Amino acid sequence: VPPGPAYGKLKNGISVVLENGVTISPQDVLKKPIVGRKICILGDCSGIVGDGGVKLCFEADLLIHEATLDDAQMDKAKEHGHSTPQMAATFAKLCHAKRLVLTHFSQRYKPVALAREGETDGTAELKKQAESVLDLQEVTLAEDFMVIGIPIKK
Repeated sequence: VPPGPAYGKLKNGISVVLENGVTISPQDVLKKPIVGRKICILGDCSGIVGDGGVKLCFEADLLIHEATLDDAQMDKAKEHGHSTPQMAATFAKLCHAKRLVLTHFSQRYKPVALAREGETDGTAELKKQAESVLDLQEVTLAEDFMVIGIPIKK
């Protein structure tokens, strides 16, 4: 099949007839499509995102959502256009997201690696707050340069 418009037709499921009269059908030349993965990233979003956001993020393989302040500071978070772990997890639950990653933490919260045992002012507390909403489904705390694998669906 020569490069050009015929490629597009085949990719769209339409058979093509070559100059020599041979008919090529899409199943002759294409593999089964690979199911995509859905990643949604929400930053600086105070309050529950509307129906449009829920629809876009529905059944996301990975939902990355900011959680700047802890649940006790929900009013302050909303006032400054931010979310809390509870708000992020509620949205993830509403969307049926498969995995939630929290990000965009206030500097008042120490990263897990720097927190001392027994301290409750670290990002680990934010993780617990989100997990309590998600019936203890594991929540990931974002870190700089973090790599998260998202397996191909079969």
